[in-house]
Amino acid sequence: MQLVVNGESKDYNINDLQSLLDHLDIKAETVVVEKNGQIIARKTNCQLADGDKLEIVRFVGGG
Repeated sequence: MQLVVNGESKDYNINDLQSLLDHLDIKAETVVVEKNGQIIARKTNCQLADGDKLEIVRFVGGG
């Protein structure tokens, strides 16, 4: 299925958010995910559909 992740369109053989994060080697607790304009709760493993647009934002600490 085709997904747009952080503005980049790619084909993935993935059906849910946790599988996508695993594929991208991202720990869910370190990011905020927005799917089609709505923020997804961290503990939610939502299904993905062809054409979904995802923004994955990492937390950065510092001072």
